[in-house]
Amino acid sequence: MLLSIWILNGLTFLIGCATGICCLRKRTSFPDTRTGYHMAKAMRDKESWEKANRAAGLLGIFGSITGFLVIPALLLWMSVPLTIILLCYFFIVILFLIVVLWIPLLLLKRPNGKDS
Repeated sequence: MLLSIWILNGLTFLIGCATGICCLRKRTSFPDTRTGYHMAKAMRDKESWEKANRAAGLLGIFGSITGFLVIPALLLWMSVPLTIILLCYFFIVILFLIVVLWIPLLLLKRPNGKDS
């Protein structure tokens, strides 16, 4: 069971980092929005596309690294029961998805609260 948690954590880390790298470096240029952060507000213009993809990419990479370090800390140093580890894992993944999807949209808003 412990090995399956390590494998699940490693796969989540790889998927998160790959997604972050795609948004950060491998996205397509603006008129062609095949690869990148696909939210309507992010695809309005070139500046929004670049800003949202940069934010989503950085959040994806840093979130994956953070999650990759937290789960082993729970496993090795805290001696937490398996059910708590799994609950924490799924909570971290859900929180990670919410952060990566919503923070770039919040960054696209103007200081006066109106959309760009």
